[in-house]
Amino acid sequence: MFERGDSTYVNQTGEFIAKQRSTAIRYLVENAMELRSMADETAEPEWTDEQLDALAREKLASARTRCHPTIVAPARCALRW
Repeated sequence: MFERGDSTYVNQTGEFIAKQRSTAIRYLVENAMELRSMADETAEPEWTDEQLDALAREKLASARTRCHPTIVAPARCALRW
């Protein structure tokens, strides 16, 4: 079950400053215990060098997209062009 809530922040004069939206996931303890019992059956994935290289390229491309100068001010981006 999802539970959502909003918090509204105002200053001393009652002016709106910000709104914070949060989402929580609630679950039954019995279901969590059952899922945990299957944790031992999950094997660690085996990654090839090619898969790791592809993942690194994908992460870099994603970071460059989020930090592109037309989207985010260059001063706020960790990547240097």
